[in-house]
Amino acid sequence: MLKANWPTEELIQRCLDQDRLAQKEVYQTLYGKMLAVGRRYLRDPKEVAEVLNSSFLTVFQKLPDYHRIDNFEAWVRRIVINKAIDHLRYHKRFREEAREEVPTTSDRIATNAGDEALRMQELYQLIDALPPMARAVFNLYAIDGFAHKEIAEKLEISAATSRWHLSAARGQLQESLKKNEAFHVGVG
Repeated sequence: MLKANWPTEELIQRCLDQDRLAQKEVYQTLYGKMLAVGRRYLRDPKEVAEVLNSSFLTVFQKLPDYHRIDNFEAWVRRIVINKAIDHLRYHKRFREEAREEVPTTSDRIATNAGDEALRMQELYQLIDALPPMARAVFNLYAIDGFAHKEIAEKLEISAATSRWHLSAARGQLQESLKKNEAFHVGVG
């Protein structure tokens, strides 16, 4: 958990002055959270690492543009999201037309169906298994709070297409969750 006054004015100034230890502190403090953000958009750990490295480079390059009244972590998160979307757009993976079957986690043995952490892990796995475009739209809308108009601009699609992908993602997730719930009831 970050302190309310993090990063301090001194730390930001040290980063602006190209102090590598200050930059390392920012990087190490935010890396875990930003890794989770990157993973929501990209499956390949190498691609996530590439996006994170590019994102932190942008953070330090654009630090003079950071407005101190903004939440620093939210500012960095937006950079990571934008870099991940740029990566998807560049590689055109989100344009895949093939519908992937969303796998269930019924092949694993659940020791406690009521365990909240296990259920959240399942949900993350199901989101990760969505087709790339549906996963990107779902993350941008449901998790990161973007409007369909913003999503459409970022992904270069129409707002209607964004809504369609969100609906498809929700439907696939609901279907998978029902399958998993039936599995948990059968095991329990």
